[in-house]
Amino acid sequence: MKKYATLFVAGTFATATSAFAGGVVDDGVGLQQAGGNSGFMNVSDDSLPMLAAGTQELGIGGSVDLNDGVEWDLNFTYGWFIKDNWEVGFSVDWAGEDGDILRDSRFGIFTEYNFATGSKWVPYVGLGASYASSGDRFDPTDPAGTIGGVEGVAFSGELGIKYFIRSHMAVYGGVNFSWSPDDVFGVADEIGDNLTNIEIGMRFYF
Repeated sequence: MKKYATLFVAGTFATATSAFAGGVVDDGVGLQQAGGNSGFMNVSDDSLPMLAAGTQELGIGGSVDLNDGVEWDLNFTYGWFIKDNWEVGFSVDWAGEDGDILRDSRFGIFTEYNFATGSKWVPYVGLGASYASSGDRFDPTDPAGTIGGVEGVAFSGELGIKYFIRSHMAVYGGVNFSWSPDDVFGVADEIGDNLTNIEIGMRFYF
């Protein structure tokens, strides 16, 4: 998957080794650590996912573009659960190619609902809105000399599933569709008004 595995493994170990010990309590929705961040590493393998109101989440992911051309697309998220299973937060996306880069960037907000199953498998659905911008790229066939450089508002929807390795750590995969009234997405040597990605990554809860 374009070498995403190295990034995800490194992120997992970096986050896990920064955690510290403590106790846990069961709130009926998922095991929660007692006393703030304490207990982050002491949750047993068979504990339920942390999806209770007040939980915070950090996410890192990468995408494979279904329209060939984008070599990498990184996604970073931070959110918090305003109600059990229901999350809101902020997202940053940055995509581009090696060599002669045509990239797009997006900064926005999102909401996500997790369907608790009583197991480690948690399907989810998400919606988002963002400010998006396609990067400039020199194009000798273009009288203006460049393509891209377009800014606008983009909207997105995502459907996927998470698997919780621990109550505070999950891997996920999903399909994301983004659309904009403007050509803000860079794809290979072109820009467009929509983009469909398969996204994989990790989520960390505290």
